[in-house]
Amino acid sequence: MATVKGTTPPDFGIANDQNSLITQRVSVTEKVDKKEARNKMGDVVAVAYYNQMTEVNIEGLGDVGLALAATITATGVPSAGGTFFAEEIGREYANEEFVKSTIKGTAYANIS
Repeated sequence: MATVKGTTPPDFGIANDQNSLITQRVSVTEKVDKKEARNKMGDVVAVAYYNQMTEVNIEGLGDVGLALAATITATGVPSAGGTFFAEEIGREYANEEFVKSTIKGTAYANIS
């Protein structure tokens, strides 16, 4: 466990760690699918946007399991709405290094 000395800890980009994971990197990608309708001349006459989602990737130090992934909600991710589904959890072990873990998932805007 790291200890920060001083009166005020430094301000990092990630506000909070997730339980046993010392969060190192978070990426959030907002996506939406698009369907176009064209007339017989090939001109676009209508556009529909649907399936709004947010992909979330979290990397950190520590051994992450399914229990931790289940506790992560979209409320902890800026601009993500709906329900977060953890789709992939990875662990990387190496001699003389900390255990590294990744969590990848999707937050669907219209599922709560």
